[in-house]
Amino acid sequence: MMDRLSNPAKLRAYALSEQLKEIMAPLFQKHMDDIISGEFSSRYDGGLGQR
Repeated sequence: MMDRLSNPAKLRAYALSEQLKEIMAPLFQKHMDDIISGEFSSRYDGGLGQR
């Protein structure tokens, strides 16, 4: 997909991806912590029976 972009657009896409990694890192870490602690599963399982 990147091969269709011009060189300046590739550089901009890379810069945006680096910014997004920084912004999303805390959310990703919390999600991983929730999975390891079991919090994610308990929240997910609780919502299935309510539908």
